[in-house]
Amino acid sequence: MEKALRFAADWQGIAGEISIELNRDFFPPNFTGSDLTAWVAARQSGEVSKELFFSVLKYSEWVQDDRTFEEEQEAISNDGPPLSELG
Repeated sequence: MEKALRFAADWQGIAGEISIELNRDFFPPNFTGSDLTAWVAARQSGEVSKELFFSVLKYSEWVQDDRTFEEEQEAISNDGPPLSELG
C-alpha cells in the first residue's frame, strides 16, 4: 500500500514521507453508563486521581484520542467556574 501511495505521490509531484498504520482497534471497549457512574463516584470520593480518571475516559473513548491530560487541565482552567457554583 505504501509503495502504491509513494508512486501516486511521485506522479503528482508531492514530496515527503509516505507511511500507513493500520487500525488495530477492532473491538471498542465495553464501557457502560454504569461503569462511568462508578468511576465518577470513585473520583468524587478521592479514591482515584484526576489523571487516572482521565485515562479511563480516554481508554473508553469518552474523550478524544489525541487529547492529553495537560491539555484537558488547561481547558478546565480556562473554562470558568463550575456549574455548581453558578446561581
